[in-house]
Amino acid sequence: MNDDRSNEEIIDKVKELAYSNEAKDTTILARYTQLKKFLRDNYPEYLSKDFLYTLNPPLEMTYRVNNHNKRVRAERLNFVYDQKMIDKLLSYKNYTQFKYPERALASYLQFISGRRISELISPDIKLSITKKEPEIVKFSYLKKNKTKDKIEIVRLLPNTITGKEFKVFMNVLKKFMGKSNSEEELDNDINIFTNNLNYFLKIEFPKKGVHSHLLRGLYANYYYTLYNPTNININGFISKILNHTGDSSSLNYSKYVFKQD
Repeated sequence: MNDDRSNEEIIDKVKELAYSNEAKDTTILARYTQLKKFLRDNYPEYLSKDFLYTLNPPLEMTYRVNNHNKRVRAERLNFVYDQKMIDKLLSYKNYTQFKYPERALASYLQFISGRRISELISPDIKLSITKKEPEIVKFSYLKKNKTKDKIEIVRLLPNTITGKEFKVFMNVLKKFMGKSNSEEELDNDINIFTNNLNYFLKIEFPKKGVHSHLLRGLYANYYYTLYNPTNININGFISKILNHTGDSSSLNYSKYVFKQD
């Protein structure tokens, strides 16, 4: 290595190599690790430990990959839950009593609505409610729906809160998040918040493997187990309440097992 290279030049070169050939996120992370090891092993006299510590991929990329990996690992096994876990999730309605109220509130809203974090905090999504069906919230559009003017019906978990209360809570959550100045910043904020939320759930439910995306499936399965008066099969029921359009996409949410006393 030419010891005349500035730190900025080294950073740029590492980034160039890591991102080459339109690499995927996981490949970029692996390349950063390999390049740092190469530099540390071969040029210790030129590069300090403090400088090597700065040679990292974007934090939001690390969060994005970690969150994806957690979902993949979780999908391999059945998830067994009981009423005690449900009651604890429902207790997050009193979010102000927790050290991290925004994380408790997000967990509660995810569990009773089955919505993704991005759908709960996105400034583009608007809500409407109806007095005739207080347990229903109408979203202006959802994540996988490319038509932004299409209304999506979201059914809240029975015996929790009304659509009017949900709308108030969702606005509180958005205030906790603050305003993002761009789409890129919003994506970054969502990834960071999701990572923090996953840590909160890990502490709250030790050794259970609970994470943000799991709450979506938990909502669907618990709703199906206790509130399926028309006796629809599980795939049809979950497809309906999660607003899925594919015939088999909801099979990913059928791994949950409610252990009743």
